[in-house]
Amino acid sequence: MYDGELSDSKFMTHLTKYFAVFVAFCAFAVVPILAADINAPYIADEIRAAAAAAEKPSVNTEERHDAYTRLARLLQLSLDVEGAAVAWKNAAYAIPEKRDDTALAQSAVCYFSMGNWEEARSIVKLLLLTVRDDTEVLKKAVYLNAQIDAFDSGSLDALYTIAGNPEYADFHPTVYYTLWQVGGKNEYKTKLVTEFPDSPEACISDASKLVSITPHPYWLLFPGRETTPDMVPPPSQIATNPSRSLQAGLYKEQENADLQATRLKGAGYNAIVTHRLMYGTDYWAVSVIIPDDDNVKTAMSDLKTLGFETFPER
Repeated sequence: MYDGELSDSKFMTHLTKYFAVFVAFCAFAVVPILAADINAPYIADEIRAAAAAAEKPSVNTEERHDAYTRLARLLQLSLDVEGAAVAWKNAAYAIPEKRDDTALAQSAVCYFSMGNWEEARSIVKLLLLTVRDDTEVLKKAVYLNAQIDAFDSGSLDALYTIAGNPEYADFHPTVYYTLWQVGGKNEYKTKLVTEFPDSPEACISDASKLVSITPHPYWLLFPGRETTPDMVPPPSQIATNPSRSLQAGLYKEQENADLQATRLKGAGYNAIVTHRLMYGTDYWAVSVIIPDDDNVKTAMSDLKTLGFETFPER
């Protein structure tokens, strides 16, 4: 954040990189994939298990690919984006005779979110040159290449082309947002809120809507990004005046969420379970309410010591 000690140029550099994360993780529907993949209470344990499975000498190539894919998802959820980028690339090449272009593209997304334009661009160029039979991956590569141009060199020409192409409609909310924020084109804000009023980008652009964003550059990795105002848990499920909360789990089965909440309560924390609907699928989120007079970072550290991986919700 800008605290008066950074120069304007340095501040804009930081701001640009932070916003790049927003763009990168809109390139793929990461959130439901992550949520579907996490059913165990302790993410750290799952990361260790996935890493061990990926490096196990006796596994076949298919199993190694699946292990690296799971590891990459877990690392993203734990905010180790650099580790996730490497894991995605390993997954892409785990089966020598069959490169996984979806995984390779996701590696580019991670590098892009870190501001590593060179590595991201090298992967994207490879995909643009070699992908022929996967239209969705090719479209994502074109989209990501346009975003890299916007953030790395300030060129918006490719984004304007995508904005006018109906075949890229799935990418239009983020493209409009970029053209508005980076290009300073207010007409694209109007298009955003008019054409995609329920998109996360439109909700973010409207301060009157009930959207909470943690001030962290990796916030779009978090489960629940697509929770729009109509999906916010009813007031009865939220503690009175909770100024802050930490998400400690997201589960497809309510009983797993209840079990996690019970463990947290046993450790002395105020844990609640709320229902969330994402992409038409029901999930159950476990949240730890942090009192006003408690330090959030200290709470996160204490919870991690007890084996609970958490991140800020609001």
